[in-house]
Amino acid sequence: MKVLHQLISNEVLWSMTLSFVIAQTIKGLLKLDVKEAFSYGGMPSGHAALVVGMSISIGLNLGFNSPLFAFAVGFSMIVFSDAVRFRPKVDKKMGHTWAEVFVGGAIGLAVAIILHMLLNKL
Repeated sequence: MKVLHQLISNEVLWSMTLSFVIAQTIKGLLKLDVKEAFSYGGMPSGHAALVVGMSISIGLNLGFNSPLFAFAVGFSMIVFSDAVRFRPKVDKKMGHTWAEVFVGGAIGLAVAIILHMLLNKL
């Protein structure tokens, strides 16, 4: 029961999940195709939303000077680079443009800040 409570109350996990789900839902709505919500590539990047939501949430909870925040930022940079530079070479439909990554990241940033404010009543 304690583990379940810890999972349910994990702000970073919620921030990541909500950021990804919102970005993917927007992707499906923009294309007016439910299948797009479950696809790689396209506007906005769900992966960028997830990693930025994670990074910002870690920073808000543990401090922007924490080693875990630095690790999360580094991981985010790898995800961004993969999405823009590597995946398009494998399959054009799987890749992203920098604009798609930026919009996904903006979604992750907004979700992390809003969720933190709601949960901590700032």
